[in-house]
Amino acid sequence: LIWFQNIDDGVVGAQEKSANKSKRNLLIIESNPEARNALIGLLSAEYNVLVTDNAEDGLTMLTNNHKVISVVLLDVDLPKGNGYEFLKWHSEDPKISTIPVLTTAGETDSNIAQRKCLKLGASDFISKPYNPEVTFIRIENAIKLRESALVLSALEYDGLTGLFTREAFFRHVEKKIKENPHKEFDFVIADIDNFGLINQQ
Repeated sequence: LIWFQNIDDGVVGAQEKSANKSKRNLLIIESNPEARNALIGLLSAEYNVLVTDNAEDGLTMLTNNHKVISVVLLDVDLPKGNGYEFLKWHSEDPKISTIPVLTTAGETDSNIAQRKCLKLGASDFISKPYNPEVTFIRIENAIKLRESALVLSALEYDGLTGLFTREAFFRHVEKKIKENPHKEFDFVIADIDNFGLINQQ
């Protein structure tokens, strides 16, 4: 795992760090050095932390590491594209849009920022200065919700075809019919001869 740490001159460096595989990976995008260091100190014991101080680098890091990052902490007041633009980029890319983003802002503009961030698709909002207990709880809740959704999705789809499993198909059809009692539906049944041969490929 590459562990990113902000260095004194503002450039984001990288160094190899032996990672505890049981730890989840968290991306911090925070422009304020004091707030950034506070988050690193607070979270690095529980998470493998990736860090940058601007939206463009944050998007690149998230895109390049989307398979391993569990959650993003995003400061909305950022250089090189602010946090609101990052949320738009995030929501438009299906590869990263399912990764929860927790946005942060100072108390003076917290209410306005919170409404705007949630409308743009943020999973949750954390006000500064960071309350350690609240920050941990919100991060854990976001991760659990995403992982639960991934488990449900895995149970619904067949690993070979990518289609609904039989049980999931009947459940979705039943739901669709109940939601549209006045509509008529056509059902098409298809079968593939010797499908077992495909399974063996």
